[in-house]
Amino acid sequence: MSGKAAIQAGDAAALRDYVHDLVREKRPAAGWQSRAQAVRVIAAAALEFSEHYDGPRLNPRTMARTLERWIGQMPEASDWFPPKQVIDAVRRISFSDIGTR
Repeated sequence: MSGKAAIQAGDAAALRDYVHDLVREKRPAAGWQSRAQAVRVIAAAALEFSEHYDGPRLNPRTMARTLERWIGQMPEASDWFPPKQVIDAVRRISFSDIGTR
């Protein structure tokens, strides 16, 4: 990692920690269905925080990918979010498949 990238990564740590806190605070009682759901729920608050944050700001065009990556780095991620393969499999199930197996 270059010196500039290392400095930016360090500066972004507080922003990433804020995102992790948002995910914890806004977690639905039934749990998160996916990281994408968590991103949709926290995106506005994370963007607003980054606009007033004294450090790197979230880019609205790439914010969803950044938030999803940061959420995946949370210590709780493996417990709170289903693996991508499970989500893809659930999306492939149609209502006509239910009860036929």
